Amino acid sequence: MSDSNGVIAILEPGLIGHSVWISIPSDGQYQFLNGSDPIVGVSGISIPFSQKSPIVLEMKRLKLAERLYRVTGEGIYRDSFLGNVQVPNISHDMILKKFLLNEQVTGQDSVMNVIYKGRYYWFFGDTNNVQKLLGNFHATAAFTNLKEISSLSTSPNLTYIVNGKDGNFVKGVAPVEPKNLPTWIHALYVEDGSSMYATYMKPDSNLNIVKRGFLKWNDYLEEFEEISQIDFNTQFSYPIDGSHVVKTSPHDAEDGYIYFGQPYPIVRCKKYLDLSTYESFTPLKINTSNSDLNNLQFDRDENSGKLIYGWKRGTSPLSAEQMAQLVKMGKMKPQEAYLLQLKSHESGQVIQAHAGSVHYNAFRDLYILIAEQNDGTESSLGEIWYSEGLTPIGPFLYGVKIVTHQKMDFYNPSHHYEFDEHNGKIIYFEGTYSNFWTNLPPTPKYNYNQQMYRLDVSKASEQIPIAVFKRNDNNFHTLDRKVVRKTSPKLVAVEFYAFSKPCESACIAIYQHKMNDQYLLTLTSNKQDDSLEPIFYALDPIHVKDQHSNISLFPFYQELKLGDGHTVLVFSHRDDLIV
Repeated sequence: MSDSNGVIAILEPGLIGHSVWISIPSDGQYQFLNGSDPIVGVSGISIPFSQKSPIVLEMKRLKLAERLYRVTGEGIYRDSFLGNVQVPNISHDMILKKFLLNEQVTGQDSVMNVIYKGRYYWFFGDTNNVQKLLGNFHATAAFTNLKEISSLSTSPNLTYIVNGKDGNFVKGVAPVEPKNLPTWIHALYVEDGSSMYATYMKPDSNLNIVKRGFLKWNDYLEEFEEISQIDFNTQFSYPIDGSHVVKTSPHDAEDGYIYFGQPYPIVRCKKYLDLSTYESFTPLKINTSNSDLNNLQFDRDENSGKLIYGWKRGTSPLSAEQMAQLVKMGKMKPQEAYLLQLKSHESGQVIQAHAGSVHYNAFRDLYILIAEQNDGTESSLGEIWYSEGLTPIGPFLYGVKIVTHQKMDFYNPSHHYEFDEHNGKIIYFEGTYSNFWTNLPPTPKYNYNQQMYRLDVSKASEQIPIAVFKRNDNNFHTLDRKVVRKTSPKLVAVEFYAFSKPCESACIAIYQHKMNDQYLLTLTSNKQDDSLEPIFYALDPIHVKDQHSNISLFPFYQELKLGDGHTVLVFSHRDDLIV
């Protein structure tokens, strides 16, 4: 088992002077490159075992996101410390102080972050204690001084808020009654830089939520204090459980809305503490609840019967899980389920997003979704997907998998947008690695802890279809939000989705040029303009049919007839889901 510096210290004196066969599995993210046994087909290598010099083994990353380090828990740089190996930007003394055992913490659940008064705060869920069977179940807080952190490319220095009465173990910073039940906080929000708020929920032993409310941070006590409760039997719109406050675009921020996403931002408000300003993006009738799925009051057009989605005050939202259940119950058609439209363009698989975040990304000038898939193929809760949308609520139609795990869980991914690099081209996110919902043994030291990842957004965006618009003059554009806002009166709609870059196979470059006052899409560029770049890339229908014996399983393919008579395949767009 390596530490977060990729170092493995082996204390096996009996092996010195011998060659030893080793194989290093890495949970679906990497593969061993140095060799494989031709008999058993297991990747690995035979190495000479020596005390004198380290052996470097190469690995290959299989998915787009790069696993960097473990944020929490014990022994983060244990092997590097034992082998006296340098860790980037961390001294040997600092490893001993903070990265072998920090305030007795051995495991921590999901993180929420916020910048407040010169600090980057880290709020974690349930926290394990090395000294006791039970730890802290009322939220754990740590902080990193902003002047000490410029990037998350290397491990941040976490200073925990501790309880001196409990042997310096971490303090429960949300001690809400009743204290025999855990307190989970979310939706962190800083108002005018001077006040920090959060919402809380308290689950019972069956994980049913029995209490919700608002909290305010006490700077002197360094803990949250309850300021009000939410009567969720009468109040149907409030911050989504487990939600993040969304970073909105400069243009959308002018509207003054605060969006809450988990992962989809389907609740918003004008004033954080004023429940009368809360509204949900929902297909339910105004002032109705989602508490009884058998007796929901859907808002449908009287003539067409079409579901009417919209922002409605005092009304419950419907989560992706609820929509999936309603589809199974026959109370909602699949195409009516707004939060079940994300899919893999490669397999056609519907991606039911369970948790994650949506934030505006300046590099793409779009909203990007980092979401954990519910009931994935390789792991039940360990597959992470990337998608893009024009608004906080998308629509998010096509995605690419950026993280995978073999059976293990990796849940509640949280995007640290505050530390986006190169205008958002490089982003960081972390999540909880655990065996909690599996039948697998725990991974020593790593289990029930936070893992940090880095993603090059430019690489991810190239692997998903992007929106292609058509104006009234039949001029096609692949537009970002900025251009959409400036030219929207002249835009008809999103026509379809296509690739912005050449894909690995079956991709055809499509050009657009003007002929006789008309814009034509063709397979070849205008001979009079050799500098003309492809406007997008479509799929070769013959190749696609060869790849998929039953193309009807991929209903999102759409035939596009070009101006030169050729036909290509693009990806369909759902007009009835645009809001």
